Amino acid sequence: MPTTAQQQAWPRSANGEHLLITAPTGSGKTLTAFLWAIDRLVSGPGPAALQMMVENKVGSTLVKEGSRIVGIYTERDLMRDHMSRGLKFAPHTDTAYDLMDKFLGLRLRHLLIDRDDEFIGLLSIGDVIKAALQDKTREFEVLERIANWQYHEEWKPRQ
Repeated sequence: MPTTAQQQAWPRSANGEHLLITAPTGSGKTLTAFLWAIDRLVSGPGPAALQMMVENKVGSTLVKEGSRIVGIYTERDLMRDHMSRGLKFAPHTDTAYDLMDKFLGLRLRHLLIDRDDEFIGLLSIGDVIKAALQDKTREFEVLERIANWQYHEEWKPRQ
């Protein structure tokens, strides 16, 4: 049997209203919010996207209408129960640093990669940061071979 707090809060939270519930400990406030979140997760379009993401071990999935990409579902989108629309794209010729600039400047988490007006891939900011860090690591390894700490310590001025 639902508590009074649950009976009063459930219909309003099910309608998506923001609530501040004050009731004694043990009255079911937390359960009401939790059940609302679970209900939204299983009743919206998210379950199919979530199942596809789990089966393919990915953190996002693109959504198409016909042959056109119209949005993306990510793990965050599933918790908010909506798909992100208006995806941005970058040409396949962009470097990791060009892409990082777009991610940071536009405050994006995902970019579609375009070649000849066809989307050929999807990158996350994590992919690009990893590539940029790997590039910097290679640069540092080259510099280390050229001028390492031991070289610096043993260097003596010409006399």
